[in-house]
Amino acid sequence: MKNNLLKHILKISIIFLLMFSACAEQFSSEFKDNKKYSISDQDKKACLMLSSQLMDVDTTVMDTTRYYQPVQAGYTDTTVAAAWVNATDSAISADFDIMLSDTTVLVDNALLAADSYAIFEKSAGSSLQTYFYLSWDLTLENLSTYITLRIYRKDGTMLKLLSNALDLSSVAGCAEAVDLGNKEEVYPKIRARLEYELEAGQYLVQFTVSKPETVPAFRVVVL
Repeated sequence: MKNNLLKHILKISIIFLLMFSACAEQFSSEFKDNKKYSISDQDKKACLMLSSQLMDVDTTVMDTTRYYQPVQAGYTDTTVAAAWVNATDSAISADFDIMLSDTTVLVDNALLAADSYAIFEKSAGSSLQTYFYLSWDLTLENLSTYITLRIYRKDGTMLKLLSNALDLSSVAGCAEAVDLGNKEEVYPKIRARLEYELEAGQYLVQFTVSKPETVPAFRVVVL
């Protein structure tokens, strides 16, 4: 009786293992074939641009080739209305650098200020959907640091953030190993992905860094 019971349990166990193995294989196949589990082409492009080497030095001629657009963060001790809405074009050009789209922008926050500014110019004929990707060199001190954006039209009204969601596939598909001194851990390279709807024209972009002393410079890619 006992032997028959053991044989019965063994048969059930084997059937269960075979069923589990088949389901796991099917799930693995679906996971690989289903595009929703893959990083999107746009996020992949942003990842490459945020991760790319910024400069290349040719030691034979000691010449440096730059692969990014340098932007000096702008600062103001006045209101947005005074510095942006009511300011002349020449004053705006003198106070704020213009960020380009579809390129790696390196924003230098030289004063380590919590709030800094730059101009973004949306070209005509491009899609209204505009994505701002942010990243910076991670250290033990700035792992919990975050950067938020406020984007102002020329009349001073602030644009609504449509989404700050980042798919898990993009988190997993764009990661970097960070040396934390006594160990190395993997963290997302894309630290923020912010979606707005922008018509053609100029906008004032305000960057707010939660711990500005830990991030002297950060990268921005606008797609």
